[in-house]
Amino acid sequence: MSTALDQMPHDKTRRLAGVQPFGDVTVRPGGKVLVEELRNEPVDLEGTITHESWPIIVEGKTAEDVHLEHDAATALRVVRVAVLLSLAWDEPWTVRTSPKRSVALPPRVPAPWPPVETECSGSLAEALIEVGDATLPLDLPSWSARAWRVMDADRHIENAAHCWQQGLLMLPSYPSFAAGAFVSAVDALTHSPWAQRCRDVPKRGKVRERIRALLQPELGGPDAGRLFDCIYDGRNSTFHEAHLAGFETSLGALSAMSLVL
Repeated sequence: MSTALDQMPHDKTRRLAGVQPFGDVTVRPGGKVLVEELRNEPVDLEGTITHESWPIIVEGKTAEDVHLEHDAATALRVVRVAVLLSLAWDEPWTVRTSPKRSVALPPRVPAPWPPVETECSGSLAEALIEVGDATLPLDLPSWSARAWRVMDADRHIENAAHCWQQGLLMLPSYPSFAAGAFVSAVDALTHSPWAQRCRDVPKRGKVRERIRALLQPELGGPDAGRLFDCIYDGRNSTFHEAHLAGFETSLGALSAMSLVL
């Protein structure tokens, strides 16, 4: 991976198919594409790139006497939607707007930024959608409703999912710390009753061996052990010795991330 290239997957045509219940909230499509011009840093601060996405609106009920700006429980439900969308669609989703009272401020997708002064022919996402069936709207996967309940019942799985998503969000700019988040997410899973029941992970013992036992069925090939050691040792080196194994120290250069310590 290189700091000068976009490393995170993003499908600008991906959009929710329709209204769906999701845990104790409901999600629905925002109804239109959001077009934003982002600075193309660190490649060129004067350049911009066009980012297109299809925001999803999360709706639920919170008592009238609760002040949403201080209500962590309501905010958590919105964040959980973003986490499960990231898992389902293998790309980073995040909260763009904090919870608001819909009576006072009905949810909507904002106009393009910066504002478009002249009539344009439409976004690239919309043009791609018109091409064929490969870009049809998507339903949430069938396991997502169950995943919501599992996160309610098992705090270790909930912690792991949230930490994994934070790693996903950090990966383009802070890969060394993203690796730490991914390892911590697996560490959290080792404490889950699911891990002891399904993967025969020891409840006690060194953290390294618990994580290795959990990942063993997923790692294949002759270099699996070396890969695990490099990532785990790299995480330790970053958090204990401030060693940056990624390209954080060569921003702007076409410098590949190396697992060699």
